[in-house]
Amino acid sequence: MVKVQQIPTAFISVEKGLNDVSKKRYDILVFDKDHQPWMIVECKSPEVKLDEKVLMQILSYHQSLKVPFIAITNGQECFVADIKKANQPWLASFPVF
Repeated sequence: MVKVQQIPTAFISVEKGLNDVSKKRYDILVFDKDHQPWMIVECKSPEVKLDEKVLMQILSYHQSLKVPFIAITNGQECFVADIKKANQPWLASFPVF
């Protein structure tokens, strides 16, 4: 994200709790230039299949954070979705920061 997408490290938060009663923790939260949540990233081990269970996990985080983009990765595959485009399964490329 930092090298390829050129997202400044100051805009990235890693493994923090959600600000709700769920006690859930996100893996990566990226903030936009206005310091608003922009993307949640759920990171899994390479042997973990990116399936519906992983998708449901990140969507539960979205309920608290209301970000425009979500991403799931296991280091080998990465899928990014624009929440506003629910009828479009996955984006063909990473959104421009």
